[in-house]
Amino acid sequence: IRTVLIWSLVKWRPRIKFEWPIAKVILAYGKDIAMSSALAIFFLNIDNAFISRLLGTSQLGYYTLAFLFATLPVLFAQRVVDTVSFPAYTQVREQKQTLINAYLKSLRIIATFVLPTNLGLLAIAPVLVPVLYGDKWQPSIILIQILSLYGLIRAMSNAPTNVLLAIGRQYLFPRFALLYLSLAVLALGPAIYWYGTIGAAVAMTLVIWVMGLTWFLLTDHYLAIPFNKIIQTIAPQVLAALFMLGSVRFSAIY
Repeated sequence: IRTVLIWSLVKWRPRIKFEWPIAKVILAYGKDIAMSSALAIFFLNIDNAFISRLLGTSQLGYYTLAFLFATLPVLFAQRVVDTVSFPAYTQVREQKQTLINAYLKSLRIIATFVLPTNLGLLAIAPVLVPVLYGDKWQPSIILIQILSLYGLIRAMSNAPTNVLLAIGRQYLFPRFALLYLSLAVLALGPAIYWYGTIGAAVAMTLVIWVMGLTWFLLTDHYLAIPFNKIIQTIAPQVLAALFMLGSVRFSAIY
């Protein structure tokens, strides 16, 4: 129905016509994104492969449930932010101050949603899991609490990712994706061997925090923004979320 309505309103129709100059530009831009996306598939599943191989499917089940909870806010934020911010960035990429203002605004919006969501998940996981799934899923609680920090930085990284795409720095993406994957492979084996699924969660969280902060610093370099400007931009959201976390934990204890 949606397609029929669109075609009834839009009079343009696609034609089978190949234009090499246009295709060359699209392929030159898209090959790096396609390569990084392929590497990202491995990065986002490498922890599951290690856990399944070393610990078995039962432990993988606990980990998968925790990962799902921790990354739901990421998927929501990514869908909304990517739809709106990337086209906006491309329109103002030649206007540096306007681009910087748009970038900082998107950071504030993401932080306003993601910080309380993920830190709130960290706080209420001990209650949430038994209520929704029963006591047999208790091992997932600590994993949710760790991976909530993973999901936090992954969601926050959407803003610099779209800025770098808009200003034509897509060639950086496969290099960073390969570095992500390499660090994950090096960290996961020993972490899982010694600490099981908790080790896997900590390893993935540390890797994405190191790479996420590097991603922010790289974006700040290209936009000539001091990193303390980023801190100032999201400071109110950080303080509010930490206050909420402390209040929830305090009420749980007393």
